[in-house]
Amino acid sequence: MKKCDVVPQKFHIRKDVVGAPKGSPAISLEINFDEYLVSRNVSAQSLLDVRRLAWDLSLYTSAEFAFVKLPKAYTTGSSLMPNKKNPDVIELLRAAAAVTLGAQTEIAGILSLPSGYHRDLQGTKGPLLRAMRHGLLALALVTRLVRDLAFDHARMRAAITPEMFATDRALDLARAGTPFRDAYRAVKKDVDAAPANTPEASLLARVSPGGTADLRLSEIRGRLEQARSAIARHRDCHAATE
Repeated sequence: MKKCDVVPQKFHIRKDVVGAPKGSPAISLEINFDEYLVSRNVSAQSLLDVRRLAWDLSLYTSAEFAFVKLPKAYTTGSSLMPNKKNPDVIELLRAAAAVTLGAQTEIAGILSLPSGYHRDLQGTKGPLLRAMRHGLLALALVTRLVRDLAFDHARMRAAITPEMFATDRALDLARAGTPFRDAYRAVKKDVDAAPANTPEASLLARVSPGGTADLRLSEIRGRLEQARSAIARHRDCHAATE
């Protein structure tokens, strides 16, 4: 992508007139290379997160688990079986990242160039815009999907078995002074012993950043606000030059 050719321009060009059909708004495709890379990477990473969520929902909405129930609007019926509720939307969301990853590969192949501007670079616009458009459409579906999920809490709790607390028990012994090697062996001899903690207490005991009890949501919100502010400043600067 290019902001202009390699020679900076000396003319004030009215972008609302040049390059736009009469009566239609001008749409500038001019972004600098850093912005292009950030946009591409953010889109790809977001959709990889969506893919993981979709995979989890594909698994945990199945009859074997039945921990989660999808919103009715996110399922489709069958032309043959009246009882079917196909999770088509989450399966399509699961595939959405492939479009962006494919665009990354396509663009990376084009960018194997020496310094300066080359006509090859016009080939980066198509995959970039295609990936961003597809990614935004996919992300637009996620908010309502997550908001309207229904969890079967009783079934989920019933699936928690004593051996799932084995690591907690070993770490508790180590924290109390038992060498971890000995704690590990002691717990391994009786992994099915009744746990001392509840699932809630087990989660709250975790302190690793990004873990289940320390999501650092305030930091994530702060980063999002910084990104929004940066985008707003960029738009204001761009509008001021037109």
